[in-house]
Amino acid sequence: MKDSSGFTVDISQGSGEWTMIRVNVDNLEEAVEFLEARGFHKARHEAAHDTIDTGSSKINIMVSPSGYILSLSQHIDE
Repeated sequence: MKDSSGFTVDISQGSGEWTMIRVNVDNLEEAVEFLEARGFHKARHEAAHDTIDTGSSKINIMVSPSGYILSLSQHIDE
């Protein structure tokens, strides 16, 4: 799904028995703080850097209190 601003949300099924909701955001850090304030946590607690930075995008995997998985991504404009 894409809104009028170009933001997308889709559902992705991974290997095994998990499903993830992928969300394109404007500001990754702001989105992470928003979700953490509502009980979400980062999926990679042990990682020194929870955010994956590919150079063209930043990604963070969040888990809801009930176990839903969200993949937040911010595309970086060059």
